[in-house]
Amino acid sequence: MSAEVTAGGLILIVVGLANMFFGYLIFRVLLALNFAVIGAAFGAALGASIAESDAIVVLCAILGGLILGALAYFLWSFGVFLMGLLFGGVLGAELSRLLGASDTTQLAIVIIGAAVVGLIALLLRKPIVIIGTAFTGASAVLAGVNLLAPDIAILDRAAGGTNGVIAFAIWVVLGLLGTLWQFSRSARWRASDAL
Repeated sequence: MSAEVTAGGLILIVVGLANMFFGYLIFRVLLALNFAVIGAAFGAALGASIAESDAIVVLCAILGGLILGALAYFLWSFGVFLMGLLFGGVLGAELSRLLGASDTTQLAIVIIGAAVVGLIALLLRKPIVIIGTAFTGASAVLAGVNLLAPDIAILDRAAGGTNGVIAFAIWVVLGLLGTLWQFSRSARWRASDAL
């Protein structure tokens, strides 16, 4: 196993655990960081399209990251909607994979799941942030463990048959553990600390 794969697996596990157990508390910061990375990528692409100078590319990347990161932090309700889209898409992918749906049906289930959960997220922000971060964190943990131990078939959610069902059950259990932990702690976290 290469050092890159090991590092990637460990990063997925650490980030996944942070999301599973503290996603509500750190949501705005994580949201801003995620969108800062996206903004930096768009800024770098824009900079590369308008100039051949590395300095311009870096400057555009920094500006794009700062602008999109700040917007995400302060307009976090939109981020909650996007997080709901992500969670709904992940849930749709997991269910369609478990059902053995065709590619077209999988795509439809993912899109419908993303849209429905995205809209529900706007109405029920706190529970959706907690549930969404717990389950997406659980996905990251399983993906990281799968990178580190690819021979353990019951951890491979893409596996079919019994192994796929067991992996799905592990994902649900991890997601529920994270959800329960966050709900049990969220009342103790000051309102100013969260969201």
